[in-house]
Amino acid sequence: MKIFNKVFTFLLLAFLINISAQDINDTRFQNIVKQLKLQPSKIHTDLCVEKKMPNWEDSYIVIIPILLGPLENDGFSVKNTILITDSKGLIKNKYTDSTEFGSDAIMLISFTIDTGLYNLNSNIRAFGISANYTGSSKPNPYSASDISLYYPEQKTLNKILD
Repeated sequence: MKIFNKVFTFLLLAFLINISAQDINDTRFQNIVKQLKLQPSKIHTDLCVEKKMPNWEDSYIVIIPILLGPLENDGFSVKNTILITDSKGLIKNKYTDSTEFGSDAIMLISFTIDTGLYNLNSNIRAFGISANYTGSSKPNPYSASDISLYYPEQKTLNKILD
């Protein structure tokens, strides 16, 4: 019975982690990198995420963090290329964010895509991208998230909240 409980707990935990993850599909990622003509070494792959758009057929929101310098243990900087692609990775919309995200003592740990109900009007629904940070201090713990909102228009994205 103890083994069953341990196995069940492990499988449940693995399932929940898989559901909440927003990791990017490998095939889609390779097709995107080819279209953007990027070297994989210029991408912070641990921060790449994607999420299916609930209100568009065959559409995925993808974040590709482009490194602005070397990826070092004590810090790095990225600028995001935000895309909407189809299931094969063909780019429909592209936006290069001018915001620079840095990671040092306050570490950038992830980006999260939020497809909540950000209805701007009856025809336009925006989505959010959060940058999630955490501090390294144990006596004074710190964490924060910054959200930006975007909506697709023609072949680009409009940023409406920074």
